Amino acid sequence: MKKSIIFRIAAGAVILTGAAVVAAINRKKKSDSQLALSNPEELKNLYHSLAHKYHPDQSKPGEEKIRDDIMKKVNRAYQEKDIEKLRAFL
Repeated sequence: MKKSIIFRIAAGAVILTGAAVVAAINRKKKSDSQLALSNPEELKNLYHSLAHKYHPDQSKPGEEKIRDDIMKKVNRAYQEKDIEKLRAFL
């Protein structure tokens, strides 16, 4: 019996077998190894410094909307554990 992996998609299901399964697993391993390259402590410290710098409560009158948008992007980058996106805000 062949092993297969089923991925749910909005319209239905896709069944991957053989080489497609291996390719999907290798992509997952690659993304996990890229996350492992970034130091979790450095990521946390960078996030906290950016949160302090761009928090809407720290803004001058009229800057709240701009800082709120920037904080949303910083939060998204932190949740994705993307240190390069966080460094772009420095």
